[in-house]
Amino acid sequence: MKKSACLFLALILISMQLAGCKNKSNTTVEESQISDTQNSETLQQENPTQNFEYEENDNDGITITKYIGNEINVTIPERIANKIVTCIGKHAFQGKDIQSVDMPDSITEIEYRGFAYNTSLQTVNLSQNLSVIGTEAFMGCSSLANITLPNTLITIGAASFQGCTQLKRITIPASTKTIGDQAFDGAGLETVIFEDGIEKIGGYGSFACTKIEQLVLPSSVKEIGISTFAACPNLESVALNEGLVKIGHKAFVNNPKLKKIVIPKTVEFVTEMDFNMCSGLRKIMFDGNAPATFEYSDSISGVWEPYNVNFTVYYHEGATGFTSPEWYGYPTQIW
Repeated sequence: MKKSACLFLALILISMQLAGCKNKSNTTVEESQISDTQNSETLQQENPTQNFEYEENDNDGITITKYIGNEINVTIPERIANKIVTCIGKHAFQGKDIQSVDMPDSITEIEYRGFAYNTSLQTVNLSQNLSVIGTEAFMGCSSLANITLPNTLITIGAASFQGCTQLKRITIPASTKTIGDQAFDGAGLETVIFEDGIEKIGGYGSFACTKIEQLVLPSSVKEIGISTFAACPNLESVALNEGLVKIGHKAFVNNPKLKKIVIPKTVEFVTEMDFNMCSGLRKIMFDGNAPATFEYSDSISGVWEPYNVNFTVYYHEGATGFTSPEWYGYPTQIW
C-alpha cells in the first residue's frame, strides 16, 4: 500500500514537471519572437542602407545621394557605414512623397535641389550645425509650413524657398552672410525677422512677391540688394536702419500700399527706380544730406523715373544737395 502511494505521488510530480517545462518552452518561443523583432528594428536603425543611397565625400563624411525608402516621416541617421552623415546631396529627396524630415546635427550642407518640388513636405527639423542651404533646396515645396533656420547658417542659396506658399514666417539668423537671388520669391511670407548681425539683405528679388506687411531692418544692415522687396502687395511699413549705406536698384519697386519711407542719413547710394510704381507713396523723407551717388542714373530724371510717382521729397533745413521748390523735377518740402 505504501509502495502504491509513493508510486502515485512520483507520477504526479513527474507530470507537473513536464507541464512546467511545456509552459516555459512556450514563453521562451514568444520572448524569442519579440526579441527577434526588436533586434530587426534596431538593425534597421543602425544600418539604414535600405532607405538611402550614399557616398563618401571630401570631408571624410557621408553624403546621402538618394532616398529610396517608403516612410513619409523620415529621420536621417547621424551615421552610415561608421561615418558621420554631413551632407544631403543633389536631388536626394526631390519630389519624394514625404511629409516630415528630421536631420541630425552632423549635417552641414544641403546641396542643389535637395528637397525641391516635394509638394507633400510640411515640416523640416534642420540640423543645428547647418551652414549652407543650397540653390533651389526647397523650391516648390508648396506645403512646407514649419522650418527654423539654425544660428550656424551662412548661406541661403538662390531660389532655395521659392514658391513655398504655406511658409508664413521666417527668422533670418545673425550668422547669415548671403541670401541668394529669389531665395524666398513667391513664398507665402507675412513676417520676416532679421536678426542683428546681418550686413546684406538679398540678392536679386530675394523677398519679391511675398506677403510681408511690415519690414524692420536691424542696425547691422549696410546694403539692400536689387529688387529685394519688389512687388510685395501688402507692404505698408518700412523702417530702414541708421548705418544703411546702399539701397539697390528697384529695391522697393511696385509696392502700392507703401505710403511713407524715411531714408537714413548714412545712405550714400540710391537708384533711379527704387520706388517706381509705388502708387500710394506720398513722402520720401531724407534724414540727412542728399545721397552722394545715384547708381544707374543716366537719365536727366535723376533718382526716380517720372512716371507713376506721386510723392514729395522732404529734407531737413540746412541739409546739402537738395533744391527747392523742386529736386530733380519733384516737389520738395522742409520737415
